[in-house]
Amino acid sequence: MTLDPSTQSHASPAGNPSAATLEEAAIWFATIREESVSDGDLLRWRQWLASDPRNCDAFDGIVAMWKASDNLSDLPWPSDAELAIDDYEGQAALPTHVGPLKNHRRWVLAAAAAAAAVAAMIVPAGLQVMEGSQSEPNQKFLTSIGEHKRLTLDDGSIVELGANSQLNVKISDTARQLSLLSGEAFFTVAKDPSRPFTVAAGSGGVVAIGTAFNVKIGAGKVTVSVLEGRVRVLPDLAMNIESVGRDIEVEETRDLLTGQDIQFDETGNISRIANVDVGLATSWRQGRLSFVDKPLDLVIADVNRYSAKTIRLGDNATAGLRFTGTVFPDSVPDWIEGLQRALPLRVIELGSAEIILLANERNGSGSVK
Repeated sequence: MTLDPSTQSHASPAGNPSAATLEEAAIWFATIREESVSDGDLLRWRQWLASDPRNCDAFDGIVAMWKASDNLSDLPWPSDAELAIDDYEGQAALPTHVGPLKNHRRWVLAAAAAAAAVAAMIVPAGLQVMEGSQSEPNQKFLTSIGEHKRLTLDDGSIVELGANSQLNVKISDTARQLSLLSGEAFFTVAKDPSRPFTVAAGSGGVVAIGTAFNVKIGAGKVTVSVLEGRVRVLPDLAMNIESVGRDIEVEETRDLLTGQDIQFDETGNISRIANVDVGLATSWRQGRLSFVDKPLDLVIADVNRYSAKTIRLGDNATAGLRFTGTVFPDSVPDWIEGLQRALPLRVIELGSAEIILLANERNGSGSVK
């Protein structure tokens, strides 16, 4: 792919997308439909869409025309000799010998470019081809302390939103863009190769490839766990379309399969891929929080989304403690009481709204000093 997202958009005098912009849109459409599309191409495509509203209009128009051309899929594939002599530029009807759309990049490019040529004749008349294809406004979903929500999105995908979480959703004819701003969510993604499903979280994000996965934000880290299928994790600012001109290096991405998880922080540092007990990773969906040898700061970040009182760690020593066990959201005070007997720490309650956990050394008999 050679298009540059920083290239100035071509506009017609009326302000509608020009034929050149429509042709760019057609090429982008052909590119992102390929199974082998690269992370760099996906980023540059999103940057191109964001650089000018007319680019989005043009792309939506190509998508609309493509969906209306299903009958072309039964046409025969041309020979190499026929392709070599084909100088079609859109001024006449498409030759009937041009062939099937499925899995053939060179035909997809040719057909999409031809669609652009046709669209160029239609768009100046009032964007009729775009009717009903404009992006919907952002939708915002919130949950309170201890509250879960189950959402069915317009594309058929399902989101289970955990406690004290915030999710923004924007679904259009060209993309499905979600942003988890806080908390935790489980995504069951409806397959639609023409509309990439992305979830931004922290400084990075996830590209779904027909899958079910969990994303959690807590203690300055984002954890991604895959229960079904495959996802691609981009830990740095690659998911941020404002980072114009920044390409994605291959080593910055990770592909996760079923039963795997990974973490990345706000600076883009990423952990190794690890095997995970998917039941533990999503135990919150069954009304409990289960942990096996997890750092206490990550545990407290989860528990706080279910606690009426904010729990804080008072020192670095406390944050480094490890915890194994189960927390039931409706009995957090009992868990806090038991925690100071199980771990070398003490609990200090500050009024009715806050709890501080401080490290405490044990003597040789195991009792807290």
